[in-house]
Parts: sequence; structure tokens; C-alpha cells
Amino acid sequence: MNTPHNLNPQLIDEYNKCYEKGFELLSKYAILQNSSRQQHHSLDRTQLKEVISNLSRCIAIHPSAWSAMWGLGKTYQVLDSHDKSLYWFEEALKIEKNNPDVYREATIEALSLGNSEKAIMYSEKALSLAPNNAGILANHALALLLNRQGDEALKTIKKACELDPNDKISKNVLSYIEDIVSGRKEYPFRI
Repeated sequence: MNTPHNLNPQLIDEYNKCYEKGFELLSKYAILQNSSRQQHHSLDRTQLKEVISNLSRCIAIHPSAWSAMWGLGKTYQVLDSHDKSLYWFEEALKIEKNNPDVYREATIEALSLGNSEKAIMYSEKALSLAPNNAGILANHALALLLNRQGDEALKTIKKACELDPNDKISKNVLSYIEDIVSGRKEYPFRI
């Protein structure tokens, strides 16, 4: 939670309440760290606005609360507001530079926006921190594909499938990349 320790107890209590409430609500809509799958809830924009309010308050109290920034990134991701989502993941990365999941999420948003340069930059950094993570390799393969490096993307996704042969997402990405490299499909402008 990276709770601030140098604040008065009242602000620490407020921070903790906002943080817990924000992530409790967000967990209904987004896959969070240490969560195996997304819960299926219809999108409640009122609740998501409450998440934004709570996590924004955390940042107001503790400006280096990178995990609250990450939570805002996830919230805007759920809302398909990819510019705002990437912004908050990038803000978190200014503070937390050693968490591959933050880079993973920034990669996903860069892919959604069609920004191959950022997608490759963030996926390479994630890989440097977690080189044998099949999901991160799959994201890197998609970043390479977006950058029209089909052969390298194919090689990368095959490595991901070798690392985790049961991962359905990597298998789907492999099929998708094979279709593009073979010419059956066009290269994407965003993913």
C-alpha cells in the first residue's frame, strides 16, 4: 500500500480508508495484482468515479503513492480511456521503477493507443525485470508486431508459449502473429 509514515495520524487514517475503498471497488472491474481473474460485473461508472475520487485523494495526501497511481491507470483502463490510463501508469513509473507489472500495464495501454515506440520501451523494461514471464513476452511480441517486426514478434511469442504451454492468451497471440506474418492479415495500427 506504501502508506505515508511522515504525516499526522489523521491523514494516515484518511489515506488508508481512501486506498482500501478505492481498491475494493476497483477489484470488481479489473484484474489486480495477486488476482487470478477478473470478476464479471456490469460497468458502474458511478462506482468507478468513486474509485477515481478515493485514489486521487490518496495522491493528494501522499504525492508519491505510486500504487494509487497504478490503480488510477487500471480504472481508466476499465473505462477505455487509454490516454488517461497510460498517463497514470507513466506517473507511477516515475516513482516505482522496479515493478514489472507497472511496465506491463503501460505496454498494454501503449499498444491500445498504437504507440509502438512506447510499447517496445515499456515491454523491454518489463522483460529486463521478469525475463521468463510468458505474459510479458506476449506483450513484447505484440509491441514488436505493432512496430512491423513480424519475424522477431513470432520468435518472441514462440518463446512465451514454450515457457507456459497452457497459456491460452499466448496461444491466441501466436495464432494472430502467424496470420499477420504469413500475410493472411494486415499489420495492425493498434492492438
